[in-house]
Amino acid sequence: MKTLTLAALLAVACQPSPNGSPVTPPSALEAGWLAGVTRDPATFGALLEVSSREGWVAFHRSAFEASAAHFTGDAPTVRASRGRARLEAALLDEDLARVGDVAWRLLFDSWRERPGVPPGSGLPYVAGIAALERGDTAAARAWFDLGTGAADRAVATASRTMAVLAAGGAPPAEATGLVARYLGHLEARRLGTLDPLGGAEGPLVEDRDAGGRIVRSFGDPQALRSRAAVLRRQALADLGRDSLAGALAEPVPGADPLAAVLFGPCEVRDPCVPEGDLPRASAALLEDLGLGAALPPTDDADQARLAVRALDARLDPWTAALHGTVPDDGRALLDDLALAAVFRSRVLLAEARTALRHDQPRRARTLALLAQDLASPREIGPVNHPGLYAVLAEAQLRTGHTREALDALQVLGPLLPEMGGLDEAVNDLAVLQGIDRYGDSKEQ
Repeated sequence: MKTLTLAALLAVACQPSPNGSPVTPPSALEAGWLAGVTRDPATFGALLEVSSREGWVAFHRSAFEASAAHFTGDAPTVRASRGRARLEAALLDEDLARVGDVAWRLLFDSWRERPGVPPGSGLPYVAGIAALERGDTAAARAWFDLGTGAADRAVATASRTMAVLAAGGAPPAEATGLVARYLGHLEARRLGTLDPLGGAEGPLVEDRDAGGRIVRSFGDPQALRSRAAVLRRQALADLGRDSLAGALAEPVPGADPLAAVLFGPCEVRDPCVPEGDLPRASAALLEDLGLGAALPPTDDADQARLAVRALDARLDPWTAALHGTVPDDGRALLDDLALAAVFRSRVLLAEARTALRHDQPRRARTLALLAQDLASPREIGPVNHPGLYAVLAEAQLRTGHTREALDALQVLGPLLPEMGGLDEAVNDLAVLQGIDRYGDSKEQ
């Protein structure tokens, strides 16, 4: 990416804002990918040439696994591009696994309270697995103890074994059936491949009536987190690092540096920092965008709205000034690819994810809603990253809005048919809560 000339910087700095006052562009934006690819479109073309045009087209429209499949080979820029795509796919599955942690807990607790666990059901076994996934071993042991009464002998036997494991016991020397599936997930996460699962997918447990007809089924609470772990391991392998912090600090040697940041929340590579297991823009960039002091660490939806308003008050005039100074090819990129809107959405998604990690669901919900493309709020695309809907689903569940959470997950359905029964679990939760509120269910 070329260094901007002093004349170019001055030209942007002197552009008038919509209200007639001078625009002082945020320095981090001036040094980043949004300014770089529009001022010098050849840098964008060069990246596509040495990696994959189809891969970046898919990345831009938020189809990350499809994007990764287009980046074939071991050239440094190809590896960096594939690693970025796989990391985005992993982050989405991690978002959904967190939705599952909330949804399974609420579903099974609600079922236990009303109408009660069906006699002989395998529900307690699945509830125990879900509790282990979210780290609640005490709840897991209690559920597994209930599961020993399952009508299905294999489920009852697995419940006894899992109760021992949840209490800290050693796994059996030769696990089979449900226990083998549980241990296969752990091995898949350790190795970074789904091979230990042997193709196991679909419902984890099915309850049948006396005639053998399936009366209810329960998805696998481990599925999404296992997929996420494998994708993250593959992404880090592509990037040649063993941690997200390492990947952000030192991108693939010899790779085009644009591959590390394009269409992401980090305008400049060096200040892009990890927030736990998430990539997030630097504190300096957030301050430049008005998301620093304007967004205090409280679960306050109104404060989040004010912060987004501050972001727009800085980003919009800067983008307008940029639009007036870039060459025609750069202006076409800025307009046709909605680059400013994509960048804005990614910054807000990173902040919404961070808010959830800090137990701020109202703040997260507001940021995710305001990040969406209002022209097509229920379509995944360049601005509407699928992570926005996963964040919304978790935030809505955690604030008691189950039907709204289900609406968010339904947007993801065509993109992610392998959600491991998560959408069915949230639908079942809505049914149970409807029974409590109205005396009977309105669901079909």
